[in-house]
Amino acid sequence: VLIYLGIAVAWFVLAASVRVRTFEMEGSLKGRVAALWGDTQEQVSPQLTFSWQEAVERTEQVVEGGVKRNVTTSSVVTRERPVLLDGSSITADLSLAHRRKGLLWYATYVVGFRADYRYVHREAEAGELILTYRFPTNHATYDDFRFEVAGNAGPKLLPVDSERCKMVQVRVPVALGGTVPFSIAYTSRGLDWWRYSFGPDVN
Repeated sequence: VLIYLGIAVAWFVLAASVRVRTFEMEGSLKGRVAALWGDTQEQVSPQLTFSWQEAVERTEQVVEGGVKRNVTTSSVVTRERPVLLDGSSITADLSLAHRRKGLLWYATYVVGFRADYRYVHREAEAGELILTYRFPTNHATYDDFRFEVAGNAGPKLLPVDSERCKMVQVRVPVALGGTVPFSIAYTSRGLDWWRYSFGPDVN
């Protein structure tokens, strides 16, 4: 009986030590998995901004030779304001693909994302629609990335750095009543979860 109890205690101590060491390493192991495979992802809806030019007159009083007179100057300024999408159709095809690191298994996935959007210009002024797309995270790859406006993909569309992640921008001329359809698609890999956000202006 004593031998049995001794063996049981030894196995218990061994199991506890392995468990403690494993979970002490979990943070660093998870970071390695994210670096090799891809991190958690939150895809945010594209940001739309309407930009137009406006003629502005400014009158100021000047003094010349002791005489005061009003001088009016004209200039053209650029105005901007955010606008909202009129429609969106979003598809995310998620495939679970567990990966093992050390003694732990991690929930990794492959996601095929495609979204079709539509904007209708209802502003009286003509100008440009600025489409800003932000990638979910810098710690992932995006294969077969496409950004199409009215069925046309930009051949020289290169991501640029922003505050939190890379982004791409496209400018499209718009006039009253015009419709701008555009789509975004990619295949990526991530860890734990993937979700879509419609942005802070949408409930």
